[in-house]
Amino acid sequence: MSKFRVKNSTKPTISMSAMPDIVFLLLFFFMVTAVMRQSEEVTRQRPPQAKEYRVTSNKSLIKELIIGRPSDGKLGEGFRYVANGEFLSLDQIRPWLLKQRTSLSEWARPRMIIVLKADEDVDMGMIADLQQELREVNAVKLVYRTLEGP
Repeated sequence: MSKFRVKNSTKPTISMSAMPDIVFLLLFFFMVTAVMRQSEEVTRQRPPQAKEYRVTSNKSLIKELIIGRPSDGKLGEGFRYVANGEFLSLDQIRPWLLKQRTSLSEWARPRMIIVLKADEDVDMGMIADLQQELREVNAVKLVYRTLEGP
């Protein structure tokens, strides 16, 4: 027996040098395999042709309403209002507008723009009723979305 004992004071460590490589590999894997969700059109439309148009720079102010026939024949053949992929009746438009307005910041609320995308064959009565609902909640910035002219 020896009088002297040697203490091993080193602790085993895990090498972290490969960690950035692993993180970037995982990041690349998830970016490549991620599937972007496609918004499914619930109406079929033929938008009218435009003679001139303008582009809005602040996209967060834009709220889109659609008037079109349901793409699924089981839901009927008449024109319907659609917002965020859901069918709305005329009396549901006002609560939807108020909800969209409250989702904006205080300075953006009076600047909210409603973009109406309507079929060229839609009855003007539906558009007039919609315009009246917009006036009731003081949403007077209305833009009609069309196709570019020939």
